[in-house]
Amino acid sequence: AVVKRDGPPSPPPASKPSVAWLSPVFPYVLSFLILIAGVFVLYKAVTQFTHPEHDPLEEIFIMQNLGLRPEVAISGWALFQHTLAIALLIAGTTAFARLPRLAAGLRWKLAGFAAFLGGCASYVFLVAESSRQEIGAAFDFAWARPFGPTYGLLALAFIVGLGALLLARSGKHRGEERRQWLLRRGMRPLLLSGALAIALIVGSQLFPGWFGRSVPLAGSEAALLRPEQVAVIRDARFSRAQLDQLLAADAGRTERLAKLEQAESLLANPPPVWPVALATAGFLYLWWMGALIFDLSFVWQRYVRGSVTNRRLRDWAFPEHKKAKLARGNVEACRNPTT
Repeated sequence: AVVKRDGPPSPPPASKPSVAWLSPVFPYVLSFLILIAGVFVLYKAVTQFTHPEHDPLEEIFIMQNLGLRPEVAISGWALFQHTLAIALLIAGTTAFARLPRLAAGLRWKLAGFAAFLGGCASYVFLVAESSRQEIGAAFDFAWARPFGPTYGLLALAFIVGLGALLLARSGKHRGEERRQWLLRRGMRPLLLSGALAIALIVGSQLFPGWFGRSVPLAGSEAALLRPEQVAVIRDARFSRAQLDQLLAADAGRTERLAKLEQAESLLANPPPVWPVALATAGFLYLWWMGALIFDLSFVWQRYVRGSVTNRRLRDWAFPEHKKAKLARGNVEACRNPTT
């Protein structure tokens, strides 16, 4: 009654246009949104550590005694732009490392590299120069200014993606079993290399003294200060604009410098580090989750929904010479219906 019923067959159900594009796109959008959430958590925590907010009384004391105007907090739109650009850079690095592992062929290697270049472009054009200088502070060398922090960070991202790809493929030609690998399975190479890169970037902002970062003072400015005052300026994390206000050549400069050491307990009192550590762990977890969803979505869309697996099995079972032989046999069968 169902398979061999009388009459013409029922028409097949029509495809839903919204599902046709929403089903393939939504998992990738979800993966990127998870990555944006992880970047926001980490970027916000590091920004609050490097630029802590003072209460109104502390700001009044700093303005009256040191002549420093409080820094304007980053706007919501700038925070969104920076978060989006950094997420695009990390997403491009992830695609650069994962696409050659998920699909064979030169076009997928080129697609991954193109995604990485797109992430680099978004980072350069969407992130403000002052923020790029802070994020890439580990590469702020005197001989590479002012482009060292930007290019150094992009080079680090390229090393992370390429290193993760090569580390995952390093045992392919040696006959090693993947189950014997501890650090080369799945996304572990990408996450481990990315964790080292994040530790370098975040550590250079949290502990500038450990990375040999000097206070951004000119030679004539450093001659006006004692070593104790230079230490206070370094621990206070003054920006270039605040240094210009503090060292302005006017009648009150001597008085401001004299009160600088008195305010050491107020200026050189950074926030606790544990929120940044938790934010870093949360970012790595969300990055792993987003990359995992990306891998699963790509495998499903390409090999299951796109029937690439079935086509590959058919090609292996019926090579070209077998296909030609079968075609000739079908033609002879048509000519001789009795066979």
